[in-house]
Amino acid sequence: MVNPKTYYSFFAKFIPALLLISVGSLAAALLWMLSYSDTTAIGQADIYWVFYLHLAASVTAIFCYCVVVIGSVFHLLHNKALMPIVFSHGFAPSGFVMTLFALGSGALFGRPMWGAFWIWDSRLTALLILLFFFAAFISLSASRVNNSRELNDKKAAISALLGLVLIPGLYFFFDLFTPMAHDLDNSLLRSNGRDAYILMSLFGVNLFCYALAMSLGRCRTVILEREKRAVWAQEAALEGEL
Repeated sequence: MVNPKTYYSFFAKFIPALLLISVGSLAAALLWMLSYSDTTAIGQADIYWVFYLHLAASVTAIFCYCVVVIGSVFHLLHNKALMPIVFSHGFAPSGFVMTLFALGSGALFGRPMWGAFWIWDSRLTALLILLFFFAAFISLSASRVNNSRELNDKKAAISALLGLVLIPGLYFFFDLFTPMAHDLDNSLLRSNGRDAYILMSLFGVNLFCYALAMSLGRCRTVILEREKRAVWAQEAALEGEL
């Protein structure tokens, strides 16, 4: 099995490149929006830019949850392995932030449903449920109710698997994909697909690379938290390499 020190150093090599790609794709998206994009033919003008951002954030959040679930499965099967915990605990905060971002952009794009009623929009309700599962995983894994870290990790992993069962059913129950597909078809038909494909791709790369960079940074922190008594971690701390 690969030493955690190897993962710690390996992750550090990718974070700057991912952040650079994220900034570059965001700059390209802004350049396209301000110079070439024409959303007036769609019927809602520039508000569709928010929709493309909402789609990218939603897909990135779901990707992060998939990583959390896969890490949780491997942890339950091999509870002594470190890396499943590192990946699931590293990607959960990024998934929480992306889901929150998708909720905010979806509320901005959606119809004016302010107050307590806006959450009943099917897309936002499904994302809100996903947000609760991310929050449950993070809270359980960081719980201080008992002194057993292993028990907390197991509770968090079980909560992630529970979300794996419930979230797909709730997504279809709340009819998440139908209104989103309708909005996307409307955008593709009226804009000839140009703005949709370009902006969704650029926003997708931007948010995905940013979330991945933040997740790998958090993974490095989890490795240090779990390996703080290891010789390599103490030596690296004394040499100022952490």
